[in-house]
Amino acid sequence: MSKVNIYVNSKNRKSDETPSNFSVIIPDGLLRVNKDEYFTLSVNSFYCYNDFYQSNINSNYFTLIFKNSSNVVYLTQKLYLNVGNPNIYDLLSDINSKLSGYLTCTYDNIKNKITYTRIYTQTSNYYTMYINAINSGCFFGFNNNVETLISSTGTECTNPININTIRALSIGIDGDISFNNNNMESNLNNSVYKASDLIFQTSVNVPKGYLIDYQNIDGW
Repeated sequence: MSKVNIYVNSKNRKSDETPSNFSVIIPDGLLRVNKDEYFTLSVNSFYCYNDFYQSNINSNYFTLIFKNSSNVVYLTQKLYLNVGNPNIYDLLSDINSKLSGYLTCTYDNIKNKITYTRIYTQTSNYYTMYINAINSGCFFGFNNNVETLISSTGTECTNPININTIRALSIGIDGDISFNNNNMESNLNNSVYKASDLIFQTSVNVPKGYLIDYQNIDGW
């Protein structure tokens, strides 16, 4: 049995690729096996700085919805939280700014929850007001893709606020590679499970700006 080490660096990528999504192309014939043989793939080590934005395109999208007195949608606004790494008070300021004139929000640091209070005048067209945290539920304290009624007496969020949305780092693989023994994982946007393309996963267990260092000490 032979071993081949492949060193991958995200800096060595095409100009139209990103550090988190790039191709590694191995020339034909460099790695090959006979029909009765197979490859075993193992991640020996991994290094990456924890410089991810917690609020990003995967976690900052929400909508403000008004329904009329007949419970028909009258107005929908698509909104996005600021990209970056907000603390809870940055988050409150951002929400209050983007929804100024419609609601105010206050933070209970004991419960770690936000209360949203409608201030927009109720009319037959603007009868009920909702927030749908499309993929930003961690920041709003609501479940994703659920319309939550915001009342003039105050609506406390369902879940505690979590401004740390990235808790694990995963690496997947695709292309003309098949796995004999797949694991299973759920799809990103639903709960239907599929064959997993993950080859590596580790927790983000270092502070912001520090190096995530993984060593497969018992791997071959």
